[in-house]
Amino acid sequence: LKVINGSRRRDMLQRVSVCQSRALALANALLVQDCTLEPPREVAAVQKYVEALFLASPPTAIIAISPYCVPPSLAAANVPSKDRERLIGTALADRHTRKGEVVEVVPGAMTSADTKQRLIQLLDEMDCNCIVVEKETPGLILQRLRNALLKEAIDIVGQGIASAADVDMAISLGLAPPLCISGPFLSEHIASSP
Repeated sequence: LKVINGSRRRDMLQRVSVCQSRALALANALLVQDCTLEPPREVAAVQKYVEALFLASPPTAIIAISPYCVPPSLAAANVPSKDRERLIGTALADRHTRKGEVVEVVPGAMTSADTKQRLIQLLDEMDCNCIVVEKETPGLILQRLRNALLKEAIDIVGQGIASAADVDMAISLGLAPPLCISGPFLSEHIASSP
């Protein structure tokens, strides 16, 4: 709920209540978002967990799970084929922007276009910025980009090319400002334009 601002947050908080059962809590849900702090990592445990979410949820609810350990397609193995179209992965980035939270949306192979669009619309209403991952892959986009930059930074320092302080300065003062405005592809396009 931290992504919702002002009166919308108050309105939503007024709709929150304690329920005595999972079935009662999920009875009218449009979106069931897995928020498990310690999600199961073993494939069989994730599949059992996802199956339980489907059994307790309304037949039209979007089921959104964290795709960190097990991708949606694999997580849905115990779910009937007709229901797999409602399963999608979501990952909240660990960065908050002025425009709201950044959320990676990871459709599985069976996720329907309607499910993806409905989820993006719901997230947009909560002022989230959606990054759509078009293909299930190990590692999320932000994580992979961060790791690539960190690998190069460690390599530069490790080879004695520059100090850690200078690498930090190169990134924070040199790379970060233009990338915060436009991203790598638009930045390169602008730089190479006559």
